[in-house]
Amino acid sequence: MMMTRYIGTNLEVAELAEEHATIGWTDNSLNEAGFDIFRRNFGASSWGSAIGRVTADAVTFADTSVEPSGDYEYRVVAHNKAGTSPSAALRVTLEPFSPARSTVSTVANEVL
Repeated sequence: MMMTRYIGTNLEVAELAEEHATIGWTDNSLNEAGFDIFRRNFGASSWGSAIGRVTADAVTFADTSVEPSGDYEYRVVAHNKAGTSPSAALRVTLEPFSPARSTVSTVANEVL
């Protein structure tokens, strides 16, 4: 089974609050078993381990372990028995106690 090419299109913050950031995406994969969600501090060189996993056809993930003044990058990777897909990254900067002042920007549209 070959992984259908998935590039995290429309990767966005669906909801932003002091204690969580909900990441959303468009599911372009036709045969994924699920999605792995990765987060790193902005500027870090490595993604490390996934912070969460959701089932096939899911399009959001709530990260409840954010710090109120965190500056993060996220990526969403589809997976199945054949392996994983490429993804783009999304930057989320949280302002302490002020979701209205927090910012979101696409870091990269290139394949990671």
